Amino acid sequence: MNNYILYANGASGNHGCEAITRALIKILDAKGCKIFSQNIAEDEKYGISALADLIDAKVRKDYNLNFFKCYFNYKFRDQKFAVDLYPYIQALGKLKHGISRPLAISIGGDNYCYGGANYYGQLDSIFHKSKIHTALVGCSIEPDIINQAGIANDLRKHSAVVAREHITYNALKEVGLTNVHLMPDPAFMLDLIHKPLPREFQSGNTVGLNLSPLVEELSSGGNIVYRNAINLIEHILQNTDMCICLIPHVVWNHSNDFKILTPLYEKYRNTGRVSLLPDSSAEVLKGYISRCRYMIAARTHASIAAYSTGVPTFVLGYSVKSLGIARDIFGDETGYVKSTKNFSCDSELIDAFEFLKSEESSIQAKLQHYTSMAIDKLHNLPKLLDI
Repeated sequence: MNNYILYANGASGNHGCEAITRALIKILDAKGCKIFSQNIAEDEKYGISALADLIDAKVRKDYNLNFFKCYFNYKFRDQKFAVDLYPYIQALGKLKHGISRPLAISIGGDNYCYGGANYYGQLDSIFHKSKIHTALVGCSIEPDIINQAGIANDLRKHSAVVAREHITYNALKEVGLTNVHLMPDPAFMLDLIHKPLPREFQSGNTVGLNLSPLVEELSSGGNIVYRNAINLIEHILQNTDMCICLIPHVVWNHSNDFKILTPLYEKYRNTGRVSLLPDSSAEVLKGYISRCRYMIAARTHASIAAYSTGVPTFVLGYSVKSLGIARDIFGDETGYVKSTKNFSCDSELIDAFEFLKSEESSIQAKLQHYTSMAIDKLHNLPKLLDI
């Protein structure tokens, strides 16, 4: 049996990062594993420290040979990530001799969807130099990034690369990788916790709404996402008896869902039908989402919490991850995912909501089928990673 080391995942203030970490520990039966934490205070706050030993991966200034080597490489050899790698070099020097059959798992998520992807290859190499096998699990990768210099070669060095949707899987196969596997996002197996509902939340008759500053930044401009949200809320209040629950899923300072959700709540709090959830762990948020009737989600793991509990969902997608997951579930993303870059009017979310209503039973059946399949496949992950 492997002894697992988890790395390359963001801290738990992004509850998607928390969700995939929790789910992986559950699937791999890896309680007590080691996790390189980007923010120990966050991972302690949301309970990850009860599941694993946290290793500080935050860059700090030390006065020892390893730090000076990293700083020299950064300053004089133009290795821009050299200092970022220092905490891993320092920790692995102590760890590698005390763990039998170690396997280091890079928690993929969307790490390869944006800029700076070469960093992860350099990070992987730290483990390889310590004679530790690595696997990349739960990843979505933009096909264009795979073709960037060095990326495919870095990915080949993993013992296994586990893509979470077909777009990524097919793109990796096309460049000749032979270590690639396809398996749904681990968060389909995240546990949920039921907490008391706000009084404005009707179980089974509430629309969950998760928005993020990022989708507004990536939109076609003019606060079009916020205007769409207002029109959707007005539409629901005027034409249905449903409630609306505003659900934050990321609370990092630089990307905090409360920044866009709080003004909406203040505008409609006196209606008695609109609630704003407090910040909570991923399991608690999944418990709330599971009791919604429909979900409109910007954050990928808010959508996965809904998908995996049978809640018809529309995603404000902005990368391969949303498209790929929707295609795998429904066969086609049309009606289920749309990038805010392509929003052209103020009724986009109303149209999405009405589509979910019209296809409710069909969508629920597809979600139940996919989730059952996902759980069956994810149970095989430990065997796949038995390296």
